[in-house]
Amino acid sequence: MIISTPHATHFEIAESLVTRGVHVHIDKPLCSTLTQVDELIVRADACHVFLSTHTQRKYMPGQSQLKSYLQKYFSELYHVSGSIWQPLFDDYAGSWRADRTLAAGGILMDSGYHVVDTIVSLLGSGSTQIRDIAALAHSANNRNDSFVTLVFRMGRTVVQVNAFRGTPKALKKEEYQVLGDGGHIALKYTGSGREKTCQTVFWAADGRTRETEDLTLTSSYTFHPLQLFLDALRGNHVARTVMQDNIAVARTTLFILHEAYSRDI
Repeated sequence: MIISTPHATHFEIAESLVTRGVHVHIDKPLCSTLTQVDELIVRADACHVFLSTHTQRKYMPGQSQLKSYLQKYFSELYHVSGSIWQPLFDDYAGSWRADRTLAAGGILMDSGYHVVDTIVSLLGSGSTQIRDIAALAHSANNRNDSFVTLVFRMGRTVVQVNAFRGTPKALKKEEYQVLGDGGHIALKYTGSGREKTCQTVFWAADGRTRETEDLTLTSSYTFHPLQLFLDALRGNHVARTVMQDNIAVARTTLFILHEAYSRDI
């Protein structure tokens, strides 16, 4: 069963299905709170059903190239940042996304969630390594926190996430930057629709070696988490392992956002 409803409804729907022995694939966020996530994971395990979540951005073109640079050139990361600048959706006003209760938060629980999830996937899913979580929202945004900066430490790495909703369409972008002992990596996504592209640029620590990769994005990556779910149902053990890893990342992501929102940003 696929659940793609307002965020605040995920847990109630998923719990009822899992309890009846139904495998579920849930759009992000997996649940609205950390407590709900932990309860759902326990229920799914007890009922011997598959639990999957749809976090597709970690599979975008460019991410594999970024990871290959990390594996090849880096042994320590100093700073990792991710930003998403998003225009208002045409149907945003009056939608469930504009309702903080149904959305279970603001931009960090919506598109910003993908940035946190992607970075956690990059660095590892262990929440025990995470500390010093803080988030600030611009005071003009009232309860919608449309302009948020989130920071935390993951091990020795400092992470910063910027999520902005309501930017001009011409400035729409999503980008990731990594600084470490191997140099600097920048991955940037721009454009929309058929014109969406990404560029990965690596600068070595010596300041001279430079590698660049430019790609045109297709929509195929958006279906990858669902394909993993279907493959796991067919008995593919590799897909099931990746799916379980995604659940661990989802839990860590909710842990970070739970700590951020508990500080009433």
